[in-house]
Amino acid sequence: MLVQIEISPGELLDRIAILEIKQRRLVEASKRANVTSELDRLKQVQDRALSLDDDLRRLCIELEQINDEIWVLTDRVYEGRRQGPVDGRLVELCLRAFDLNRVRAQIKRRIDDRLGSSILEEKNYGDIVNA
Repeated sequence: MLVQIEISPGELLDRIAILEIKQRRLVEASKRANVTSELDRLKQVQDRALSLDDDLRRLCIELEQINDEIWVLTDRVYEGRRQGPVDGRLVELCLRAFDLNRVRAQIKRRIDDRLGSSILEEKNYGDIVNA
């Protein structure tokens, strides 16, 4: 069963970036096959709906780099939790992932603004930027 919804271009491109990372990193063949199937469908949507210029392609690369770093940080956090209680190193990893997620949201918003999306993801991270 599929549920079709409208999403912003930034959300579509972010989802594609995440699936590309999963396609490279997942080991289990059945999981990779599911990811590949979804990625193929979303890339078809991208090809039909979006025309990416060089600036938008750079933003897509940034999204993929940020999502890849978040993936690595998350793995390190889970590994750290398996090893014992939360310590300063784990807190720093979590804060870095939190900061990257904020930047990720900003890039998605830039994409949406650039393409005139009527759907915008709203975030509220408060006034703390670099505490």
